[in-house]
Amino acid sequence: MAVRDLLKLAFGFVGGTSWDDFAKLFNKGSTEKYNVSVLEEMSRTKTVNGVERPKKIISHRFAVRLITFCRTEPGLIVPAELAGRLGVLWDSADQPAKRAKTTDEPEGFIPALGLTDDVAVRSIRRFNGEYLHFALNEDEMIVTTRCTLSEERGADAAPVFRSKRWYSEFGPVEAVGVYFSWDTNLYLLASPAGEVDLRLSIFNVLSSSSAKSKQHVLRGMALGVNPKKTILSSRCVLVQAECVEPEIANQLWDDPAAVESFKNIKLGAGSPDTNFRAIAEYLCGEETVDYIKLIKLTAPG
Repeated sequence: MAVRDLLKLAFGFVGGTSWDDFAKLFNKGSTEKYNVSVLEEMSRTKTVNGVERPKKIISHRFAVRLITFCRTEPGLIVPAELAGRLGVLWDSADQPAKRAKTTDEPEGFIPALGLTDDVAVRSIRRFNGEYLHFALNEDEMIVTTRCTLSEERGADAAPVFRSKRWYSEFGPVEAVGVYFSWDTNLYLLASPAGEVDLRLSIFNVLSSSSAKSKQHVLRGMALGVNPKKTILSSRCVLVQAECVEPEIANQLWDDPAAVESFKNIKLGAGSPDTNFRAIAEYLCGEETVDYIKLIKLTAPG
């Protein structure tokens, strides 16, 4: 009954008027869809031998999925009494589900990451959207990359990540890959179209139990290879696109910005209150004691 009570809590929190609307939100980003009638049946009860039970049997798989949904829905608070009744189910949602595999089946890269359905769904619900990615280039200028953390999932069932950056020498360079999060890290992993190389950014995020809404600014580290085949490592910042005025975003995407000019970007009336100075100071290592500077690696000869 605890899972049924959690389902009713979730339904009420997101509106409590339409199971169709709840089903759309609940199924978002998942490969396994639950139809409206099944969800509604699980929320109802029947009496068996004088004991009240859910009208439809609730599986462990659904229970874990529902708990993941509740943990990632901003603002939804599960009372301690209900969490206690859920017991190990509530606690086990802090660990990604294990994928069964046969002894002779090669692990593969995505399965080895533990990127199971519950991880993908949680990642999409928390982070899907449009972003701007700021980092230092080899000239210690701040470069801007447009990023899309999609609701789509690829052939490997991983959430799809797309990015696009403008290079004056090469024009736009697009990359496609995956994104996923667990606990306190968000990972963006991509490869430019037609190239055999990799770009990786890792951001520190609030744990799902601490995050009551989407974080607008994420800080992390990036490692990649530019079109000149130079290996670069830099601090990086990911900002929700809606937090940057479109005109400013277009200017930053068109041309790398000197650190001082980036710090002094003037915000127009009604512009989102984005602290460009704080972003620049983090990228350059001015803000914290652990002075992490841009690392440029080139092969000898």
